[in-house]
Amino acid sequence: MNLSKSPSNIVLIGILAINIVVTLIHYSDNAIHLASYPGPAWFSPFGVMAIWVVMTLLSPVAYWLYVRRQFIAAYLCLGIMH
Repeated sequence: MNLSKSPSNIVLIGILAINIVVTLIHYSDNAIHLASYPGPAWFSPFGVMAIWVVMTLLSPVAYWLYVRRQFIAAYLCLGIMH
């Protein structure tokens, strides 16, 4: 069975795409308004966006592992992101 073309995986790709757009907006807002949040003084807007990049790169890796039925590794990638 080719999981990558199943209807549920097409929906999953759509959800991943929406997630990337929504988290970009969210993290950009956090970076712009970083001074409004409590936190360590050393944390910067660049750091906020760097974390978004790392988390975003893990999304397609988790999907790739999932479609290859390597579920534990995919879940670990998702766990790292959250």
